[in-house]
Amino acid sequence: MEAVVSTQSTWKQWYQRRVHGNIPKLDTFSPSDPFIVVSVQDPKTKRWTEAHTTEIVWDNHNADFVKRFTMQYIFEEVQMLRLDVLDADAKDANRRTGKAREAVTDFIGTFSCSLADLVTRRDKRMETRMKDRRGRVVHGANKQPSSLIIRTEEVNDCQDVVLLQLSGRGLPKMDLFGRADPFLQMYRATEDGRWAAVAKTEYHKRTYNPDWKPMLIKVQQLCNGDYNRPIMIRCFDWNANDAPDFMGEIETSLDQLLRADRPMVFKRRNNPRKTYGELIVRKKRLRQQHSFIDYIRAGLDIQLMVAVDFTASNGDPRDRGSLHFMGQHGQRFHQDNDYVQAIKAVGQVLEPYDSDNMIPCWGFGAKLAGQNAANHCFPLSLRNDDIELRGVQGIVDAYRQALPNLTLSGPTLLAQVMQTALSMSTEPFSSAHQHYTILLIITDGVINDKQASTDTIVHCTDYPMYSALIPLLPMYSALIPLLPCTLR
Repeated sequence: MEAVVSTQSTWKQWYQRRVHGNIPKLDTFSPSDPFIVVSVQDPKTKRWTEAHTTEIVWDNHNADFVKRFTMQYIFEEVQMLRLDVLDADAKDANRRTGKAREAVTDFIGTFSCSLADLVTRRDKRMETRMKDRRGRVVHGANKQPSSLIIRTEEVNDCQDVVLLQLSGRGLPKMDLFGRADPFLQMYRATEDGRWAAVAKTEYHKRTYNPDWKPMLIKVQQLCNGDYNRPIMIRCFDWNANDAPDFMGEIETSLDQLLRADRPMVFKRRNNPRKTYGELIVRKKRLRQQHSFIDYIRAGLDIQLMVAVDFTASNGDPRDRGSLHFMGQHGQRFHQDNDYVQAIKAVGQVLEPYDSDNMIPCWGFGAKLAGQNAANHCFPLSLRNDDIELRGVQGIVDAYRQALPNLTLSGPTLLAQVMQTALSMSTEPFSSAHQHYTILLIITDGVINDKQASTDTIVHCTDYPMYSALIPLLPMYSALIPLLPCTLR
């Protein structure tokens, strides 16, 4: 079985690939369904924190994991990694955590090592044996030790993506009483002369002529930016409750796939003269992806906007438990409350990218002086002709001046403030004048117009605008994923 992990160094990047095989059979009527959880140890506290999780490979004792990870390699630190191999008993087992995951998984084995042990290997490959929780070597169904292979490779900083749509024609008959259920798995050549899985299609039931869905793949993932690097495309016959059967393979490269104008033939090494069906490249399209820094260097103007939640669900500002707590009488804002901390923490990260340092800011959900109803979008400065504030400190100062003059109310409606921000983000866009808007909505997490807010966010995707919802109360963070574009 194979999984993928990438590591980034302060001086170069590393691509890391793990393989383990011959794992024990833990399911009664089918092979195990493994996935891997990667944890990183804090060098000071020695506590382990989950960093990455692979996909689940169903019914396979020697699975090829496609997912890979990126980690920072720091030469002067001891970075310990732990790889826990688990057997899934539920489709979402790899997305669960804690007790919820334990209820639907079985522990297979584990392995620990330092990141330096991996990146310093001459052949960029480490092979070891998995152990159980007592430190004993894990053995598979054939009584042989379960192996774990880890590969590392320097990552090329390539941003390109490729769209491939592939079809099979005339695939061989595999099942005695039915047709094949074919799928493709793509591999790239590794520096130790082997193959590492990088992409996989869905399977099609009962056909010898499948048309697989288009795949959008990063060129870095497919061939590490080397268009002539060997790529292996293998076709398998999917089996319920059993490992897939090998149908045939094609060795090619991304360059050849992009230039393909005729079908390629599947072959098998044990009978190289015979063909086992054809592979047709129905669609191929290469697209260059630019990084955030590329856009900034090209003159992209970032416009930061901020909206602050003043609804009553935040609590009375005079109450120490309120997210808007102002402090004791005579010592107002002696300490930063939750909202000020959030404004500073997030704003100071994004502020340097705002070219003019003038930030439009609004409040919502409060009653202003002389008003009987809640206002769902008002200038944080409380002056209609002064929407923009200078920098993060200007936002903090305006917030502190406004809070004592507001009556927290409700409900929590986000659509109006998002629509106001959008109206300011639709100025003409050209190659000479590029701009992008980031709206930070800082809220306790209670949202009363989820559908309207979702519709507005989806509408914003047609424009150069991103809405980031920042929930301050963990108890409400489970509700926020119902809305796209959430920052935590």
